[in-house]
Amino acid sequence: MDRDEALQLFTQYAFKSDKPIDGFEDLIEDALHYAGGLPLALKVVGSNLYGENRKYWKSALEKYKRILEENIQEKLKISYDGLDGFTKKIFLDIACFFKGDEKEYVTKILGYCGFFPDDGIKKLIDKCLITIDEYDRLMMHDLLEDMGKEIFRQESPEEPGKRSRLYFHEDVHEVLEKDKGTKHIEGILINLLGGHRKIRLGSEVFAKMERLRILIVRRCDESFCDRLNYLSNELRVLDWPNCSLEFLPTSFLGEKLIVFDIRGSNIRDLGRGLQSKRNLEAGGMALMALSKLEHEVNHD
Repeated sequence: MDRDEALQLFTQYAFKSDKPIDGFEDLIEDALHYAGGLPLALKVVGSNLYGENRKYWKSALEKYKRILEENIQEKLKISYDGLDGFTKKIFLDIACFFKGDEKEYVTKILGYCGFFPDDGIKKLIDKCLITIDEYDRLMMHDLLEDMGKEIFRQESPEEPGKRSRLYFHEDVHEVLEKDKGTKHIEGILINLLGGHRKIRLGSEVFAKMERLRILIVRRCDESFCDRLNYLSNELRVLDWPNCSLEFLPTSFLGEKLIVFDIRGSNIRDLGRGLQSKRNLEAGGMALMALSKLEHEVNHD
């Protein structure tokens, strides 16, 4: 991207106009230099500076100046660092679990997590950290997705069990196979697509994960798990099609569930906390029940 194109794109996001405001000429040149001609960086940097005075611009641009030219993720992270705590959580959940999902679906989940998603998603859009596509799905540039995943990896680089979210297969494998889960874990995506090493769960594998909000399981065979003695009652999302379990833990009430997808599963008993489809629907949950249970709950 040449200098004129970069200036035009940056101006659109930094001033919401075709022309920059007088008095910012020197700072604009610095911003263009630090963005390095990368369209995504121009959008994110410009959006971060929009509506701010010269003092703020100087301070923000000084941060960009200190970052090595090739470290684009660190440049983009400056916008993330300026977010409030709830909006940071929303960004990380989207990067790890919900990229490509419909906005309404994600908003409902994050709302029940207490994250104020209507406000947070708007802020992320304004900062160009996420976008909404023509199908009303939450989208994110690959560089920003990678940045988000690196942020929660850095929460505990050497001990993945102490991170808030688990996504990378090797980390998931280590934590679950070696029973290294902790109370820090809030979300896990388990996906055995593409020849990843198999994982076999012990019955107590989730016992220490008392704050687990999101559990998504994909493409796991019957050897993955045959019994669980514990699931967190903080779960908002239990998304486990073709689940090999026959019973859910007796202590699992599921009172905070928003998404409960067990289609194609072997489960024969929902347990005392999830006894009827009517109860789930009354709680506003999205129940997608397996056929074995549908007959029972519909004739209860």
